[in-house]
Amino acid sequence: MVIARRALGAFVRVKCGQATVLALRRKHTQTNELSYLHNIGKYPLAYRTIGQELGRIASEYGDREAFVAVQEQKRLTYDQLRLEADRLAAGFRSLGLQKGDRIGLWAPNVISWPVVFYAAARAGLIFVALNPAYEAPEMEYCLQKVGVKALVTSESFRNKPYYDALLKILPELQTTSPGKLSS
Repeated sequence: MVIARRALGAFVRVKCGQATVLALRRKHTQTNELSYLHNIGKYPLAYRTIGQELGRIASEYGDREAFVAVQEQKRLTYDQLRLEADRLAAGFRSLGLQKGDRIGLWAPNVISWPVVFYAAARAGLIFVALNPAYEAPEMEYCLQKVGVKALVTSESFRNKPYYDALLKILPELQTTSPGKLSS
C-alpha cells in the first residue's frame, strides 16, 4: 500500500511493515485494497461479511447470550439472533428488496434493533440507522436523501407514535397495500 504525503517538498520513501509512505503534500491516495496502514496486525483480516460472521459466531457460541434488553426484560442468544435475523431477511427479500438496497430502521434502543441490523446484513442490504427523535419533516428529508426502499419502525418513541408521523409524510400509507407505496 502506498500513502502519498508532502513534507517540506522532499520526497522520502519510508518502509513501515508492508506500507510504503511517500512524502507528497497531505493528499492521501491508496494504491491497493488492503486495510493495513502501518504494520500487519496480530490477526489477519477476516474476509467475511457481517452477516457471514453472525453465522460463524452462532455456530460456535449459539447458546450464549448475544444481547440483553434490560428495560424490555428480553434476552437473545446467538442462535436466536441468527434465526430471527434470517427470518426477517427472508421477509425483506419477499418484499422485493435486493442486494444493495437501503433499509432504514427508525427505532430507539430495543431488542429488535440488532435483529434488523443483522437481517439487513444477511440479506445484503445497506442498513440505515435513523434518529429515533426525528419529527416528520426531518424524517421526510432523511428518507429522500438516503433513498431507503423500506422502513422498519417501532410503534413509538417518547409517546410520539411513528405511524402518525409517517402519515404526515405519506398520507397514502393508510390505504396502500404493502409494497405498493408510490412516493
